[in-house]
Amino acid sequence: MDSFLIERITQALQNRSKQIRADWDYIPAAVLVPLFYKAGIPHLLLTKRSAKLRDHKGEVAFPGGRTDPEDGSPQVTALREAEEEIGLQRDDVHLLGEMDPLMTSTGYFVTPVIGMIPHPYEFQLSSHEIEYLIEVPVPQIARPEALEIREFWFLGKARDVYFYHHSEKDPIWGVSGRIVHQFLSLVYPALQEMRPE
Repeated sequence: MDSFLIERITQALQNRSKQIRADWDYIPAAVLVPLFYKAGIPHLLLTKRSAKLRDHKGEVAFPGGRTDPEDGSPQVTALREAEEEIGLQRDDVHLLGEMDPLMTSTGYFVTPVIGMIPHPYEFQLSSHEIEYLIEVPVPQIARPEALEIREFWFLGKARDVYFYHHSEKDPIWGVSGRIVHQFLSLVYPALQEMRPE
């Protein structure tokens, strides 16, 4: 084979952003991971999804959803969805960055976007999508006893599923549990070293 051709192919393979490929198309999506301080304690804000929804009905989730073609970035998707679902105005969110994307068993490629939000706040819930909001103190779910790991079988393999218990009801699990797990390892250590202004 021609050495010039070899060099061109080698460069084409090296000079690109690698992507995850699958035998099926994943739907790009993003969620906002709203972080706020209440009485000096960091909290996460989640939603209880409506039982009327087609997908993920009745689940505890971060505000978010699938990416629209015009969104342009996961941050835009997360802010737009949070505004639609809970009435959180995008100008009131201070974006801090993204965590690692997650692929879900339902075919979504979800990017978690962390944002600081004010507290208190007058949310306007979409009655079609959201039943109520859930405020979760981060130190409470960071306790070892708050985490329960269950084994689920998916595509012929046993997989660990994280359940975070913060109250008598509404455990955080599924993709939201994986997001919390990542948040506690990546972000919570930094929160423990600082105090709100």
